Amino acid sequence: MNYLDFTDLTITAPAPPKDTPVLSAYDGDKQSAPANTDFTSAVVAKMAGSPSGSAMPNVTVTFTITSNNATFDYNATTTTVTEISSTSASSVTNGSGLATSPKILAGSAAGTVTITASASNATQKPNFNLTITAAAPGADIFYVEVDKGDLQDQILRTPYPITLTASVLDKNRQPVTTGSITFDVPGGDTAAGSFASSAPCPVVNGIATASSLTPFSIFSSSATSDYGTFRVRAYPTGVDPTNAPPSQVAIYTERTWLGATAKITLLHDGQTTSTGQAFGTRLQASVQDSFAKPVENLLLTFTIPSGATFDINDKPDLLVDVTASTARVLTNASGVATAPNIIAGSATGDVKVQVSTPVAATQTYTLHVQSGTLNPGDGDTYRIDVLTGSRLSMSKHGQASPQFKLTNTVTGRIVPNQPMQMDIGNTGGASVSFSRTDPTMQSTTATTNDSGIALVTVYSADAAGSATLLASYPGADSKTVIISVS
Repeated sequence: MNYLDFTDLTITAPAPPKDTPVLSAYDGDKQSAPANTDFTSAVVAKMAGSPSGSAMPNVTVTFTITSNNATFDYNATTTTVTEISSTSASSVTNGSGLATSPKILAGSAAGTVTITASASNATQKPNFNLTITAAAPGADIFYVEVDKGDLQDQILRTPYPITLTASVLDKNRQPVTTGSITFDVPGGDTAAGSFASSAPCPVVNGIATASSLTPFSIFSSSATSDYGTFRVRAYPTGVDPTNAPPSQVAIYTERTWLGATAKITLLHDGQTTSTGQAFGTRLQASVQDSFAKPVENLLLTFTIPSGATFDINDKPDLLVDVTASTARVLTNASGVATAPNIIAGSATGDVKVQVSTPVAATQTYTLHVQSGTLNPGDGDTYRIDVLTGSRLSMSKHGQASPQFKLTNTVTGRIVPNQPMQMDIGNTGGASVSFSRTDPTMQSTTATTNDSGIALVTVYSADAAGSATLLASYPGADSKTVIISVS
């Protein structure tokens, strides 16, 4: 029997007939992209009248993703396409016979993506082969932002009271549910701290929670400062924070003290109101360090054990959060923190309000509640206007006379013969009082005249710096004058 030898036989597919339309891959083949990101380019197919013929415009080409690890990203597509499904779309050829697919979004798994182009009058269906590479670290994390734990104060070698947490969001600002965040202390500051664990912190429902943070060293001189500060970074694990976009790196600033050397001074203590009514003036606390400098961005906690509640709808500047019994507030540039309004309960007697921070001795206000009606307004009835301006300059051993006008906002009339409360806070190193001979006289009243104007005289000693003068009246928003002494 004789056998035929086909060893060197080559079989070639027949070319399409001369006049058969040909659809071919034109652009976008053999691209690669990290998982969960868009490929750089869409894929483009070309329609011609024959293998060497002229371009065919106005032909509908359908693009189909035949693998299961990619989808079309219609939101990122800028060309005209018709959406069929997440993995199928059509496009019409232009004057050059070119049809462009939508943008292509890589799936979460590395591998190959195959896209097939087809047209009803073309015999060939060209394939485009794309590659998905492993996702870069933090590829689905676009935003890392401070959630809790920023701007804390603590004594050296004592853990900070609030655990640091970061909010982790994707490109659409939706919570990320996978991945991890690294918290670290980069160094180069006037203090340093360390976390109990350096392990990456998993993201749970858009939040990453750090381990306990403890300050361990202060580099600034104790001869000039009570404290030092340091930064903490939070960023996607595996990302270089020095090269990452700013949106991916959250920065916290923490302060640590050599000891509890700050001093709290109570402002507006001793107020009186009737049962069920608000006290006339928000409580304030002024904080200075041992060098008599105001302490800014210090978190103070105001606590009411019983007998009254905070007005949770009142939002003074720099309020962090408030409940009926507790309010946390940051101090301003003058070292002053302002608590929300306080509403007396149903019982008469004294109400104690504590203000505390880890770096100063706790102080206690004593407020008084009695029966009867004491407040003439409800907070919107009166208005205080500063006639002499919100800033006042004085020389050492000088004096000045700021003026305040009291108006009934309901009737529009001025309010004569009423006492307005005046309080001075020497928060910026100055020594200002209401007496030329007694520098400790920092509270007084000034009665409005027939024109509704209250005039008060303040005196400065030999210390340069700044102070605040607060004018208040029940039923009106208090007004502050900043006093500069030079």
